[in-house]
Amino acid sequence: RIRAIVNRSAILAGIQSFVESKKQGRMGAIHPHIFRSYFKRQMKEAGITDEMLLDLILAHKERYQGAYDRYTDDDIKKAYTKAESFLT
Repeated sequence: RIRAIVNRSAILAGIQSFVESKKQGRMGAIHPHIFRSYFKRQMKEAGITDEMLLDLILAHKERYQGAYDRYTDDDIKKAYTKAESFLT
């Protein structure tokens, strides 16, 4: 559903173009996944520089299966709170 919303919004804004993907065929150049780099950049701009925490928030595979870093729900909430004004 998110993909449809992003696609429709990009079309209405006049910024959507379409490309051929080997895996998915014809698809919009503007799609939900491209916002991940923006999100990470804005988190860093807000001062969240812990790469392991950013990987956790972005659901990247944890290095070393997270053996050395443990984050609580409170750690993640604090990071979002700190970055909120950069993400809205």
